[in-house]
Amino acid sequence: MNEKNIYVALNEVNGAIDGFEKVELTEIEKAKLRKIFKERKKNRFNSKKIGSIAVALVLGFILMWQSGVGMQVYAMVASALDSITYSIGKSLYLNQNIEPYVNVVNKVVEDNGVAVKLTECAIDKDELILTLLFENTTEKAAFRDSNCKIFVNGKNNISGASGSSGMLDSEDNIYFQTMAYHIEEIDTEQDLDVKVVINDIVFELDPNKEKSISGNWSFEFNASGKELSKNTKSVALDQKIDCGDFTIKLETLTINPVNKKIYVSLIDPNGAYQNATFDLIGYDNLGNEVEFNMRRYDGTTKKAVLAYKELNSELSKQAESLTLNAYVAKLPEGGGRIGEYVKVGESVEIVLPK
Repeated sequence: MNEKNIYVALNEVNGAIDGFEKVELTEIEKAKLRKIFKERKKNRFNSKKIGSIAVALVLGFILMWQSGVGMQVYAMVASALDSITYSIGKSLYLNQNIEPYVNVVNKVVEDNGVAVKLTECAIDKDELILTLLFENTTEKAAFRDSNCKIFVNGKNNISGASGSSGMLDSEDNIYFQTMAYHIEEIDTEQDLDVKVVINDIVFELDPNKEKSISGNWSFEFNASGKELSKNTKSVALDQKIDCGDFTIKLETLTINPVNKKIYVSLIDPNGAYQNATFDLIGYDNLGNEVEFNMRRYDGTTKKAVLAYKELNSELSKQAESLTLNAYVAKLPEGGGRIGEYVKVGESVEIVLPK
């Protein structure tokens, strides 16, 4: 059979794979498969042989489908992200189990040589937290950022975001990103329709060169914040810290298994805070160090949210109160490094909710 007749025969073959059962591979099999794919990327074929090689490969797949082996091949070509997950709890350095408060998605979408996996989502009062994995399958490149739009019940009303990212697997070029998106008026008492759309992903090819890849990575799922809301404790605060040029007014403290946050407002008649930032640092009544870092600030309303820094240690369940001081740093004009944090004002004591 010559090459032309082979292509004619291929057109008559029913190659649909929808009816095949997806067979799960062992971790050893997946590791071997990834090694084979990587070795294949390194090879350079002679252009004269490409046609015959392609035909041979397709014929091989047809024979495997017809023999039943095709069911395993279909499972083997899945993205490496299928077998990898990364939890919100791990990314936030939480040691306690937060599975009851997290919505598991674990969906992979691939486009333009980039695979994206949305692993988990958590909903906490006025923010939606997402953990995503990124795999650039075409070239070795470090993930830097993603242009992400969030729709909750059809509305896109994000007013800010903060988060972190880093390498998860150096061998497979996999990175993670965990983001907390500030969304006004989230109803934690009802099930929510959430849609996450990513249109651009930025990778760094080398320290001086970035590459933006456009595509359509879209995820739709239902999520709920009911359980986390039930386990959220709140206490009203009425303390002020005089920072000289402006005053910090502590309004509310909320504590739950995912977040510990202090909501504050600024008394800043002369706009001095535009050139500064601050953290709240101190200790609990047991002597453990505690730290709340700036999560977000709204220059229009002059309200801010500070989140507990879990990286140091979890907030002790035996603690009854916190003693905190404001540490203020000047922001450089025109960009650059933030100035040194300096302790200002008197300390305040916060009684923790029971």
